[in-house]
Amino acid sequence: MGIKELAAKVAAAHPEIAAPQINKVLRTALTALSEELGSAPDGAIKMAPLGNFQVVTKPAKGEEGGEAKRRVVLKLAKAKDAEAKAERAAGKKTVGPERVAARAEKKAARQAGKGAKQAAKAAKPA
Repeated sequence: MGIKELAAKVAAAHPEIAAPQINKVLRTALTALSEELGSAPDGAIKMAPLGNFQVVTKPAKGEEGGEAKRRVVLKLAKAKDAEAKAERAAGKKTVGPERVAARAEKKAARQAGKGAKQAAKAAKPA
């Protein structure tokens, strides 16, 4: 996929933005990404929406002082599946009104006991 195809997808999703503006933003973003990866030290670089970039520099085989080969690998982030998320949420236990009331009672009793303990402590002569 080239910049034109990517720009067309963005323009379809956001018709309120002018096509030349989308093209300019994409070119700037991809150029900045390329420069960042080109100057990055070896190791992993995390980019939340895309995934992880792994940057590795290896010396050329058999040549001393030769140009090193630089390799950048992208491990894509998993796409978020809205349906699977909804199923997981539906599978979780829901808190019923009885449980909410029981928790409120426990909390009130705990706070009353705490207040009584503080009052007894304050009433004690020093």
